[in-house]
Amino acid sequence: MIGVGDPAPDLRLHPVFGLPVDLARGPRVLAFFPALDTTATRATIAALETALPRFDPAGIAVLGIARGRLHEARDFVPRHHVLFPVVIDEPGICFEAFGVPRRAAGLLRPGGPLAALRAWRAGAPFDQLPAWVVVGADGRVRFARMGRTVMDQPDIETLWNAATH
Repeated sequence: MIGVGDPAPDLRLHPVFGLPVDLARGPRVLAFFPALDTTATRATIAALETALPRFDPAGIAVLGIARGRLHEARDFVPRHHVLFPVVIDEPGICFEAFGVPRRAAGLLRPGGPLAALRAWRAGAPFDQLPAWVVVGADGRVRFARMGRTVMDQPDIETLWNAATH
């Protein structure tokens, strides 16, 4: 996975809805989701949306990057009232550029088999774990963390500190 201090990959992504986003321009919190329509992803989206009133005034953008299918995301984003841009990275280009690898998804852990089934139904790989990256205003990575299971959630305070310091 990309490390702290590394330059963020210079990618321009097109969200499901909205204007294109340059990933190397920060400050920005990137949330890598294995698939959109899973309980863990919906919990992460809720946590990030709770932090938006704090992030937005500070100029910190939030972007969700998910594996899956575009037509399903076009239904999911408005149905779940997602308040930040979401990009569908079906071929995994962004995941690869940031070095977010596929790993064993913790099928033997609580919630693992159900999360894997939902990911598979959504067209996403069930072995993809979540990850969070903070890109600073200088375009360098300030924080990078790979989830240990599909159920891992971001630590909002850690994301805030990395984006503001």
